[in-house]
Amino acid sequence: MLGRKVAKIPKSACLSHRTSSLTVPSDRLDDLPPAIRLAVHVAHELALGADSVWAEYLDACPSSPVPVALLWDPFEDQDAPAGLGGTAVEREMRKLGYDKVRTRTDVHALGQLCLPEKSLPAQRWIERFYNERAGNLYATASVSQPGLPLFLHACSLVASRAFQIDTYHTLALVPFADTFNHSDSPHVHLASDHWVCSVCGALDECPHDGQQSDGACLPRISPAASTAPAADTCDLVSERFVPAGEEIFNTYGPLSNAQLLASYGFVLEANEHEYLLFDAAHVGEVASFRPPDLDLRLATINRWIRTEEEVDLGARFAEHPLITDARLPDALGIDADARLDFRFFLLAVWLAQDSTRDTDEPSELVRNSLAVAESLEQVVADAESFAVEDEVGREAGPSSPYAIARRVAELIVRTCNVYQERQREPGLTAVELLDMADRLAQQASSFRSRRIHLVLGTDSPKTQPSRNHTGLALRYLAGERLLLEHVRLQWTFD
Repeated sequence: MLGRKVAKIPKSACLSHRTSSLTVPSDRLDDLPPAIRLAVHVAHELALGADSVWAEYLDACPSSPVPVALLWDPFEDQDAPAGLGGTAVEREMRKLGYDKVRTRTDVHALGQLCLPEKSLPAQRWIERFYNERAGNLYATASVSQPGLPLFLHACSLVASRAFQIDTYHTLALVPFADTFNHSDSPHVHLASDHWVCSVCGALDECPHDGQQSDGACLPRISPAASTAPAADTCDLVSERFVPAGEEIFNTYGPLSNAQLLASYGFVLEANEHEYLLFDAAHVGEVASFRPPDLDLRLATINRWIRTEEEVDLGARFAEHPLITDARLPDALGIDADARLDFRFFLLAVWLAQDSTRDTDEPSELVRNSLAVAESLEQVVADAESFAVEDEVGREAGPSSPYAIARRVAELIVRTCNVYQERQREPGLTAVELLDMADRLAQQASSFRSRRIHLVLGTDSPKTQPSRNHTGLALRYLAGERLLLEHVRLQWTFD
């Protein structure tokens, strides 16, 4: 049944910095990103082993670090990070690792790492943090200080499993809820009352309501008067019917494979939220335009979209086969169906009709863009129109909608080529990259079998994780390469 609560997990049963057995003065943790703060506590509970109240739950979690790409060591896993060079994962890791401010409550855990050192990879920053501050944080612990490998393991658990549950616990590991795999078509989602007292965690009215000092509660709508306090739980709520025997899926959000690999350590074979994100340097190289000048044109386009309310450009492209009305995370984006973000399309038309002309008047660009979009739609709708349109285009001259459409298509294809040239193995197809990943997996399997029978040997114990990471990187790269191939196919009109 839609909207039915199929499971309730008391927040008191969730592992957070509020419920951990580690006692640390709050002023020692206040400056830490939420993910790192939680990792400090999770590492302590892992170090306690069977003595931890969370022992059974932690035993059910992965016993080795989850392969989230943000935590790959660029020195020990050289092949894996290199395989992600020039991809959306590299951009995602840069964004997740170094953003200084995150205020949204629905971001995934590593979105709140907020690492301040732009020059340091995430794992190196965490290692430095551990070396400089762990001794102080664990000084009063009942067990010896967790080692660095255990702390990195805790970071990977937080990255791949933590939920933002409310303003008191912030990030927490939620038993049972984190056992469900991610899907674009989930059966359930996690819900909880987010606005609780940030001082004591109360869901009902409490003495802290109305305080104006630091740490005071945010305004809350109190539940109806009751003689008993409201039960504060994290709930798994159904979204659709689950047939008997079918695996139940949760959703981590509308995430691309780049976001999934960077923060959760896996990719989906067919991800409807996949997209390519170019930057101004890619387009600028093709259009012989300086990136700052392209950024100015994009800013102008965004201003037009905001101010020209009578021209709903997005709605004009709602059903277009090559242009999407949905805004992607970046204007220079192409979705999984090879459709351009309509802001990218407007920029491409602007460049294609006259890359040297600057203007503050949107009406001509809008008219031209709509005509070009109609021409593109006709080409896609009827393959036989190629010859007819080509004749019309030659008769009408280089300023005809079809001639501009061809130049737009050429710009898109050439931008894809520039993007691919900056990646690993630019000459290989998606199928060839997948073959490389499969061969690596076979070698890894052989390596595992060999180690069972070896007492001494020359293989490093870190070889296996490195191979796994490289295989993941190759599989992601193959997915991006496949999308590039699809875009080129869709936008080639000859």
